[in-house]
Amino acid sequence: MSSNELFDIDPDVATTPPPKRRPAARGPLVGQDAINIDKWRKRIEAEARPGETYQQAAERLKREEAKQPKDKAPGREAVKTSAGRKQVVVLETQLDFWIATGLPAIPKDERPTMEHPIYAVEDGDTRQITYEHNGNKIEITPSVAGRATQHDKDIVLFCVSKLVAAINAGIAVSPTIETTAHELLSFTRSSTSERGYELLSKAFDRLTGTRMRATFESTKDRDGSRRWVGLLDDVEIITRGAKNRMCAIRIKVSDTTFNAAKAMDVLTIPGDYFGLRSAIAKRIYELCRKHCGDQGQWKIGLALLQKKVGSAQAEKKFRAKVKELAEAGSLLDYFMTYLPDEDAVLFFNKSDAGKAALLKATRNGIKKPRKAKAAPAA
Repeated sequence: MSSNELFDIDPDVATTPPPKRRPAARGPLVGQDAINIDKWRKRIEAEARPGETYQQAAERLKREEAKQPKDKAPGREAVKTSAGRKQVVVLETQLDFWIATGLPAIPKDERPTMEHPIYAVEDGDTRQITYEHNGNKIEITPSVAGRATQHDKDIVLFCVSKLVAAINAGIAVSPTIETTAHELLSFTRSSTSERGYELLSKAFDRLTGTRMRATFESTKDRDGSRRWVGLLDDVEIITRGAKNRMCAIRIKVSDTTFNAAKAMDVLTIPGDYFGLRSAIAKRIYELCRKHCGDQGQWKIGLALLQKKVGSAQAEKKFRAKVKELAEAGSLLDYFMTYLPDEDAVLFFNKSDAGKAALLKATRNGIKKPRKAKAAPAA
């Protein structure tokens, strides 16, 4: 199957939900007796209300079951015990995947990976790198497809945003998310042309091929083991028709991403983040969002900033890039200015506290940063 055939997308097909015959979930398990998936699917189709989609009906039935008393809820069986012993109710629900298409989501970033330079900020970066800072150590090994980039991370952010939105809505989730390429590209403000689908496929190659070994909490080695994890565990492109047109994508996120979403170890980011076309700008924004947050200001030396960004450029070129970003005023929620006397960068939040800190700084002779411009349209 050629790449041209794979990405010959019909817009109507790209936005069409998966066929109803595809089960969205495995039914509840009672003890050792698993309810047949086909029976669960038929029940959903039979009890679906007018205007309800398959996924909506499945979620409604699960919510209705959850509200019923445990000893009367469908799919639950109380284990009879002798007098003097507690009654045990056995219930297990296992999702193979869940459908994220159409679920409104606010962009989120996973906090565990915001601090460290896991993703490449320069194209064609094939280095195997080791990063150490404040007791944290990370080893990144790319595949032959290259190291995953900061722009590739947009796919991971789409997944974590959908996971958090589903959890907040009370929807059962699993690490495997089903969506459409069109929705993913639209969410991340990427091109939905044939070229956009080709770039998406290459991003999947890098994300599934790049491996990470780290010592920070969510990925650290167990005692007596060495643990390598992927940035995405698995990607499946589901096609149909004579031309193998794409109808869905199933993405299995890493344990790091899934656990961050379940623990709400995330930070909200603006949708305009995806409009930043510079990978270095995205990476600097991440660092600023994590360290400055809602505080008034944050200062960091240029050498340490370059280390945290993960740029392989010569220091003078990186310094020139930082000055360019400061002059452009394009860091969204933050003002930034370069301090030549200290060879450092100073960031100000656009909150009241940040504006007060900026006013104080300008009175002390620091050059006022340029006003941030709106991010360019995708």
